[in-house]
Amino acid sequence: MVNETEYVLTVNISATEWEKLYRGYVSHAECFSGTKRILVPVKHLRQFVSRTGVQGQFRLLIDENNKFIEISRV
Repeated sequence: MVNETEYVLTVNISATEWEKLYRGYVSHAECFSGTKRILVPVKHLRQFVSRTGVQGQFRLLIDENNKFIEISRV
């Protein structure tokens, strides 16, 4: 069985900031779980983009090697 770690992330990326991420200027988005800063690869957030960017609470699951398992909106 895989040992999973779950984080509830607060994400607030404006449309302007998202455009920089999308164009490849930055490959990871800075998100927060409480006071812990977590860098999430942009490719995992693309499904949640709207006209205003990406905002909201998300549940992130990673394995014991800090590898991505899944992300979903809370």
